[in-house]
Amino acid sequence: ITRVQDSSLHISIVNDLLIPKSIELNIQLIDFNGDELWKTLKHFDIAGNSASNISINLEDAHIDEKLKSGSFVLVKAINDSSILPSINYFKDVKVLDLLRPNIILIITPSVLGYKITLYTDKLAKNVYLQTDKNGFFSDNYFDLLPGETREIFFKTQSKTFDSKTLKVLSIVDTY
Repeated sequence: ITRVQDSSLHISIVNDLLIPKSIELNIQLIDFNGDELWKTLKHFDIAGNSASNISINLEDAHIDEKLKSGSFVLVKAINDSSILPSINYFKDVKVLDLLRPNIILIITPSVLGYKITLYTDKLAKNVYLQTDKNGFFSDNYFDLLPGETREIFFKTQSKTFDSKTLKVLSIVDTY
């Protein structure tokens, strides 16, 4: 669990294994166009069956108020795929300087329905998939990072499904 407050990144790590764990975190400041503005690597040793709270000072990144409205902090574990990446914003969504993303999608048939591959050139905040077809999306309402490709599965028995029957929205489409 991570959160940004003032000029610090607060990280809570839980190791529920009975053995100690060594974690290497890649911490990046990225603008909404996908440009890396700052980065650091941090190493942590967590005892077995324990929790730890860590604070990282972000003052070296020289983050001013304008930058806080147009960037995010991405935390990814380098050596442990069981730790999911964490995206942290400095401001509430309503005051972020969001850009209109160009979301590209490719739909291909899969065993239980369809695979939807999404890509964006800029941050796509709060992506929401909608269709009038009966079925279930494997993921919905997420942030798609600049340059990121994400695969979503649409489980359905419908024989037809294409980009005309799928609506992809992000938060900028709501205002």
